[in-house]
Amino acid sequence: MFDHEAFGAAMGDLIREAVEPLEKRVDGMQAKLDKCMTFAGDHQSALDYPPGSLVRRDGGTYVSVKAIKAGSVFSSREGSGWERVL
Repeated sequence: MFDHEAFGAAMGDLIREAVEPLEKRVDGMQAKLDKCMTFAGDHQSALDYPPGSLVRRDGGTYVSVKAIKAGSVFSSREGSGWERVL
């Protein structure tokens, strides 16, 4: 006779064993990402942006790859300090 309860418990254990290490990896990656990237909302030219700042601009999302000083003209051209990510 097939024991549905035992089968369910065994499957739950197998899934948990497979998922727990993945959850730990994701948590570790998120912690690293939180240290190097910060969402700063819509781009505002009056603000300074440290490297790793994510901003929205003209329907896209950009990350600063170097420090951007307030008053700088926004440009998505290569070398501007902004790279489009989405």
